[in-house]
Amino acid sequence: LEGNRYKGIIPKNAFDGEIGVEYYIEAIDRVGNVAQSPRNGRQNPQLAHIRYNNQNIPELIFGESVENYQIVAVPLDLNDKNAKNVFEDDLETYNDQQWRLLHYNNGELFEINNQERPLEQIEPGKGYWLIIKDKPINNIDVGEGTTVKVSSANPFSINLVPGWNQIGNPYNYNLSWRDILSANTTSGSVGNLKVYEESFKNTDVLKRYRGGFVFAASGGTLRIPTLKNRSINGGRVEEYQEEKLENPISNPIWEVRLKASAGKVINQMAGFGMNPQAETLKDQFDDMTLPRIGKYIEVNFNRTAYFYPKFSKDIVPTENNFVWEFTVESNENEKITKLSWDNSYFGSDRQLILLDQELQRFVNMNSVNEYLFARTKDKYKFKVFFGDDKYIAENLQASKVVLDNYPNPFSNYTTLNFSLPIDLAHSHVSLKIYNSLGQEVTTLADKTFVGGFHHLTWEGRDTQNNALPKGLYIVRLQITNTDKRISEVLHRNILIE
Repeated sequence: LEGNRYKGIIPKNAFDGEIGVEYYIEAIDRVGNVAQSPRNGRQNPQLAHIRYNNQNIPELIFGESVENYQIVAVPLDLNDKNAKNVFEDDLETYNDQQWRLLHYNNGELFEINNQERPLEQIEPGKGYWLIIKDKPINNIDVGEGTTVKVSSANPFSINLVPGWNQIGNPYNYNLSWRDILSANTTSGSVGNLKVYEESFKNTDVLKRYRGGFVFAASGGTLRIPTLKNRSINGGRVEEYQEEKLENPISNPIWEVRLKASAGKVINQMAGFGMNPQAETLKDQFDDMTLPRIGKYIEVNFNRTAYFYPKFSKDIVPTENNFVWEFTVESNENEKITKLSWDNSYFGSDRQLILLDQELQRFVNMNSVNEYLFARTKDKYKFKVFFGDDKYIAENLQASKVVLDNYPNPFSNYTTLNFSLPIDLAHSHVSLKIYNSLGQEVTTLADKTFVGGFHHLTWEGRDTQNNALPKGLYIVRLQITNTDKRISEVLHRNILIE
């Protein structure tokens, strides 16, 4: 007691090192009258904040390849919020060839020094792409600032717009995304948390000083509860594990996860399936294609009736038969692209057939677990047919005449694939191989074929079964339909090595 003033000290260990400490003052006189400051202090306490000086951003990675991208956040109300000032003291003058800082907002990327969309301030609750080519001499600190002004009754709030939002952890400890969704009555419109660790991934933990992306079906406010989840703080955070897929595709509820890769670029967020609770358009089982930055590869199920038409995962109401259509899009220089999936749980009662619409080539997804192709178009088209044998036979039809082979070049054998659309069914097909001098070396087909997809194997031998020398050969496919007065000729170069 100092005169008519009471003074107390809150011990340092009460702050627990992250946000601050909540408190209220209560006075009781001799007759039992009680007064609190602030009023209703138990329900609405004050918060003593923590001031930090030059706190380092932890666990940064360096490099300019796509796997070295990262999303960071700053859980402080900085004294100097200027984005350039926060980072230039450690990374030197902004140079987008050496380091970049960007923020995605309402469908657009904002960047330091961008005249049209400048990134000007660093704010808590937002995530920022940080790409650093070379490791700097000094650690990267964010300068002076205080923890955000919140309490358990009035936690930090993030305003969400319809579509993708790049958010950041506003607190200096790990947060559980499940806890966040449970604290929000409108969480049904908010999707899973996506973080970037070499590629985009689903997770339940929003780490300290880190950010991610979340999709909102509608705008609104996302409250971030202050309660610290001890299970994900104070020790090693276990890596998030996707739920194991076990239901066979004959089950009412099933899903297939697709992985797309080209060069170093990987997308593990795609898939399709069925669920009786799903809707024909957007529902809680679907996922949306993430915003692009740098090198990307996308698997897009296009639903033009929805305001954000690119679905990366499309779960539809359960049916006996169905056809999905999707495109693969990428800006990766490496054109050879792989789609892969786990088929160990599919069962044998239903089939899944992947149709390459560009090459008119298909694979049985029940039998093989990957498909390689060379991207020849910006939007490379595929279909997936689901159903029993009868449905597949009736609906898996070629749409145009296509000739291709794989592998090419080859050493032991190559498979020649050609397709006949239904209007050219029962046409005469001639498939011959010529050497580089134009001399015929063998005939692989000279008969009538039904409509559909056909495959022939060539082991690089001539008509007398002699092995042919290495070099260039030409495949000539001629399709003749006298009833419709159609004759179509296709050529393809192949190489024996």
